[in-house]
Amino acid sequence: MKFKQTGSAKVYLLVVVLVVIGAAIMFFSDGMSPNAEDASGTIVPAERYRSNIISNEDVVLGSGEASELVDPSVEVMADAAYATNAANASAARSASDALNASASRSASDALNASASRSASDALNASASRSASDALNASASRSASDALNASASRSASDALNASASRSASEALNDSA
Repeated sequence: MKFKQTGSAKVYLLVVVLVVIGAAIMFFSDGMSPNAEDASGTIVPAERYRSNIISNEDVVLGSGEASELVDPSVEVMADAAYATNAANASAARSASDALNASASRSASDALNASASRSASDALNASASRSASDALNASASRSASDALNASASRSASDALNASASRSASEALNDSA
């Protein structure tokens, strides 16, 4: 005999398994906490390394010979290369930001559409189930009422016919 599990049965089974696992963990870990005697101690402040702060006398500046060795034309080329690199970096950053914004917007729209669809489906399923349950309850109540009324009428008619027949026979016998 095969049993078909629905989604709610799987969720129910998963919840039961998780509860059993949680109960087993709590049961077996109960004796693992330390005693009050073992859990005592003193908290001390941490000692950090602190170095001396440097002063102006600690810093020795050079004679400036390195700046004399630099060719001015190299500075102009370096500035042009820097400007080109900065422009390329700015363009790349702008393109990346635009792409990320577009991808983020698309992902957000897809997620919102999916969530909205799921919520709508769940709401429709719930409303449909509620309407079906109410309709079934109403139809069952109506059928039960009709059956009870019919049975009551039949019993009353049978009782009245029997009483009338008995009264008629009694009257005929006495006459």
